[in-house]
Amino acid sequence: MSTLVIKNLPEELHARLKEQAQRHHRSVTKEVVSLIETGLEAPPKPPMVLPPLQPHGARALSLEEIEAAITDGRFARYRTLDEVNAYVDDLRADRDVAT
Repeated sequence: MSTLVIKNLPEELHARLKEQAQRHHRSVTKEVVSLIETGLEAPPKPPMVLPPLQPHGARALSLEEIEAAITDGRFARYRTLDEVNAYVDDLRADRDVAT
């Protein structure tokens, strides 16, 4: 068997680990092994995707708009999100006038 040394384990974390081991009637070492096994066997969680940010009253960008902005770099010259939003609002206004 291999040995694992954990340095600088916070006291509060060690106390919680010790309490949990006692609840499960295990040594701290066996509790740690059980936690590691459980963690490694669990399927990875998918990344959390946040909803798009948008100013109050504005509609969210479409997937096509987002993909176009990423691939063509058209927003690279803008330094703030407010400048990008103003540019997108102008684009939308132009579309509304054209239709």
